[in-house]
Amino acid sequence: MSESDAHFAEAAIRVFALRLRLARSAEMALAGRLLKAEELLMPNGSLPQTAAELDLLAKILVKQKRYAEAQKRWNEALNISSGEKCYQDALDSLSFHITALQQRKSFLLLFASVLSLTLTIALAFYAYMHLLK
Repeated sequence: MSESDAHFAEAAIRVFALRLRLARSAEMALAGRLLKAEELLMPNGSLPQTAAELDLLAKILVKQKRYAEAQKRWNEALNISSGEKCYQDALDSLSFHITALQQRKSFLLLFASVLSLTLTIALAFYAYMHLLK
């Protein structure tokens, strides 16, 4: 086997190993084994080097509600892929999701405040009416 053939074979094995790791990680994530999927994508705790792996890791992080980390991974995927639209779309969707969660929290706090005030007024009125008797 020539030296160029050996290099080609090594490159093919690396590509195969990468695709296999990505497929196994996706399989684990779909089965709900998110920590195992994350572990497969990050051997020895090192971050993935391909946009596809970073994308899958970001999706796993979103499922775990680790939004800031997911945003970083999609930004890295966007940089590696030279601005591929699907990663920008994922970032936009995540931003929309985070905004919706914040608005929901704000609404729930406002609702709880109004409910508390209403109950306080009702109790005060009830006490006042009993004092008049």
